[in-house]
Amino acid sequence: AAIAATAGNGDCHVVLRGGKHPNYDGASIASAGAELARAGLRERVMVDASHANSSKNHENQPKVVADLCAQMAAGQERIMGVMVESHLVAGRQDLLPGKELVYGQSITDACIDWETSVEVLDSLAAAVRARRERGRVGSWLGDVDAARVQVVAVDQQAGEPRAGRDDHPGHPQRLALARVELRG
Repeated sequence: AAIAATAGNGDCHVVLRGGKHPNYDGASIASAGAELARAGLRERVMVDASHANSSKNHENQPKVVADLCAQMAAGQERIMGVMVESHLVAGRQDLLPGKELVYGQSITDACIDWETSVEVLDSLAAAVRARRERGRVGSWLGDVDAARVQVVAVDQQAGEPRAGRDDHPGHPQRLALARVELRG
């Protein structure tokens, strides 16, 4: 049996995997977002850091992720997820009769190794934190350029002002006062 008609699945998303050319750059993401908006859908995409976006070279995945991280840290809201080909051991291997497999290495697509995966995940987490912080600053100040914003907070325990965007990761309860100043 086949489905002839469907009401759709509201939980689906677009995945940008590249094609003849990579499509993880800001212009490609904006274009995909515009198409989604024209269709009345949320402007959210997942980007595949592997496959054609990495020119089918697993060693390029961290470069793709670095570009995506820069976009997210700069406030790009359309990126809702990133796909990465990851395994314990970098590369891939063929499954051949009589040949012993390398434990933890892919037999399908080439992957980045565990250590690189951790680095990639850490950079993605930092980019998301920066995007969230940028969004909080934007919601407080309207259309003010976030590069002009300096957050000054007073540490309740030390009683000293500190400057920075990530004033006290994991310990927001220690902040007694926060002040936002515009530079230049």
